[in-house]
Amino acid sequence: MKLRDYLRERQAVLILWVVFIAALEVMLLAVSEPMLQIYIGIGIPAGLFLDMGLEFRKKKRFYDSVERQAQEMDQVYLLPEVVEDADFLEGKYLIQFLKEMETSMAERVKAYKKDHEEYKDYIEMWIHEVKLPIATGKMIAENHRSEAMDSMEEELQKIEDYTEQALYYARSYNVEKDYLIKEVPLQTVVAEVLKKNKKVLIAEKIKIQMEGLETTVFTDSKWMVFVLNQIVSNSIKYRGEDPAISFSAAKRKEQVVFTIRDNGIGISAGEMGRVFEKGFTGSNGRGKQKSTGIGLYLCQKLCSRLGHKIYLFSKEGEGTEVSIIFPMNSYYL
Repeated sequence: MKLRDYLRERQAVLILWVVFIAALEVMLLAVSEPMLQIYIGIGIPAGLFLDMGLEFRKKKRFYDSVERQAQEMDQVYLLPEVVEDADFLEGKYLIQFLKEMETSMAERVKAYKKDHEEYKDYIEMWIHEVKLPIATGKMIAENHRSEAMDSMEEELQKIEDYTEQALYYARSYNVEKDYLIKEVPLQTVVAEVLKKNKKVLIAEKIKIQMEGLETTVFTDSKWMVFVLNQIVSNSIKYRGEDPAISFSAAKRKEQVVFTIRDNGIGISAGEMGRVFEKGFTGSNGRGKQKSTGIGLYLCQKLCSRLGHKIYLFSKEGEGTEVSIIFPMNSYYL
């Protein structure tokens, strides 16, 4: 709160007082009362400015405190809980209104949160239910081998991948309730992902290279399999000629750097900064009409929740490299 703003707000009152004092001075001048003129000309303005100064000091202390606390808080809507009580009527009304607004907002947020949880529970239940007919369809296709059934099995696998992506997306807002951090060999995670994609890897004759995967990291194996599967799926989807995917791990100080490289079509330099944005597909995704723009977004979100970091580097026409950083320091353990 600034003094000039306060005086500007009180401008009308000040003008009225000036007019009032001037009128009194004229009246006293007419009746020849010089001492009374001096008393009124000095005393009343002094009392007025003293009163205004005390009022300004009181309000400034209160509003400055409110502004400071609002700037220091991450959740400003909780301000009414911590703001100090005002010792003037205007401030008391303000605090009362703020608390009423906070209560109303808290009730609204609670209702939205309940609706969100119910919707998330329904999505998870639906996904678990739909997995059964997908698995049944894949089993039928396996037991009745033909070119049509192989094609059907491939499409069913895509449906299963999309439903799994939807499931992890629904759970990504509450990862901490669903993960279990433990020591996991990278080789185990990679092996599971390769198993999930073995048919397409074999069909497309994609070479696989592995180095240093005996290294163990602290993560949740289920969530990491999902993350790695999204990256491998992209490598398969955007493969180039003579496709190859390599997996390597190396320890650096108090972290493990896990890298997945491919020699696919790559990503243009202008799109590199947006690859982790939600819904961003890029020119490659739009061209192939197969990208949802959710995979890498989920990878970054889940890695962040698990305490990992993920980076992507790519050069158009040469391939893509994704690195996941697993911290190994004593604090993380």
